[in-house]
Amino acid sequence: MTDGDPLLREYERLRDSVRPQRRGYEFQALVGQILGRAHFKVETKPRAATPRQVDLFASRGDTVYLIETKWRRDKADIDDIDSLYARLDAVPPHVTGLLVSHAGFTATVLDRVRAKSARPVVLVTGKEVEAALQWNGDLVALLRQKAASLLVHREVMVDTDVRPSLRSRQQRTEASNLPSSDRVFVLPDGTRSSWLSCRGSFGVFTFAPELQDIDWVSGSGYGVTLDMQLPLQEQGSFIELLGQLSRMGWITPKGSWSIQQASRVWHGFGADALVDALQSWAQRYKGLETHHTEELCYTDECEDGFYTLVAQVSADATRIVWRAELSFQLRGIPLDPGRYRELGAHFGLTDVAYFRPRGEESCVRTRARRQRSEVTAIASVVLLENLLPATDEEWVSGIVIENPYFDPDQRRRPPKPVPEQLSDSEYMICTLRSWHPLSRPKSVYELWEFESARTSDATVVRAVADWPDEENPATQ
Repeated sequence: MTDGDPLLREYERLRDSVRPQRRGYEFQALVGQILGRAHFKVETKPRAATPRQVDLFASRGDTVYLIETKWRRDKADIDDIDSLYARLDAVPPHVTGLLVSHAGFTATVLDRVRAKSARPVVLVTGKEVEAALQWNGDLVALLRQKAASLLVHREVMVDTDVRPSLRSRQQRTEASNLPSSDRVFVLPDGTRSSWLSCRGSFGVFTFAPELQDIDWVSGSGYGVTLDMQLPLQEQGSFIELLGQLSRMGWITPKGSWSIQQASRVWHGFGADALVDALQSWAQRYKGLETHHTEELCYTDECEDGFYTLVAQVSADATRIVWRAELSFQLRGIPLDPGRYRELGAHFGLTDVAYFRPRGEESCVRTRARRQRSEVTAIASVVLLENLLPATDEEWVSGIVIENPYFDPDQRRRPPKPVPEQLSDSEYMICTLRSWHPLSRPKSVYELWEFESARTSDATVVRAVADWPDEENPATQ
């Protein structure tokens, strides 16, 4: 959500208001508007929990919240939570309590909610409301995360209070337990790295060395999509998701990723390198002006096609995951979809997920112009697999170039049909049509074509380059 959003402006007005006696009523109305924009039916029902007064009652499908809001200097206390439990006793058992306290909650409130987890009450602070408003109304996703944390793990998720109880689970999956990439970046000075950084900005996409075309099957149609919005809590649970995908065989050496910040982008290969980059967030941010949240996009293969994993992670020590969504692009509906159900059940996914037919082709190809652009490599992508066992020769399977479509001022977009997300990264990672030994570098390359695939929340780009057939023998 941009700074110009009216709900964010209203929150900031309340925060800076010099009339505190009105803020409680206006805060209640604001929470109702946030849920209303997320397609909840929001009502004030004085008789819903007679004889006590109810602030708000919100429903969408099977999800129903009984809501009370507090805007005081002091944290919500035991009287506040007991009052809400008394109201819950008078409504059906499927209704979830929601207590929104701008100042936060006392320790006794957290203990009471944890002890009564069978009748869940979700706790939300003003800090979380503000952060959710700044990310396109993802307060609803956060509510699902909090409810799942309480029901599945009996853990109360409130700001940083959730971190100590989650650290034990954070250690389940480490970078060393995930498959490593089959390629690496090699800089001109010989330095090797699984990821590199460049100028850039927010744009949910990543480069991939290979791109599966799920439409390349007999019969008509464009394949199917399965989206899963997972109720993750913080960075440790996201890493555990990668571990679960790995155990299911859905993390491979072909995985690639990007992380976007307000002025910087990191590109890398391999889920293990992604974990390293996430855990070293403080080092990545040194000397940078950063937004309060970073975005990431990971893509990899699965037996039925490919998927993207998109997440938004707070850019501070809390490392809260505000949103995490898997988008599978499959050739068709699997005869046995049990593995997808297993994945959702592992993370307490309660929302119904559907296979939806795609309405357009999955892979779009764009040929370069007849006069191909000459580009120079600023780094090589080296395949770690030994293609010639009798030798130690290493092969260059891709290159990194300065992106000719990079637009740091966001004033123009690439010419159609070049993927517009390319304007958000200073570097472009290209796959080579013809590989060559690392020991025989080429002085110039040509940009040939682009392939791109759009999932529900991200774009995967495969840029293709080649080196001319005729070169100066001195460079051979």
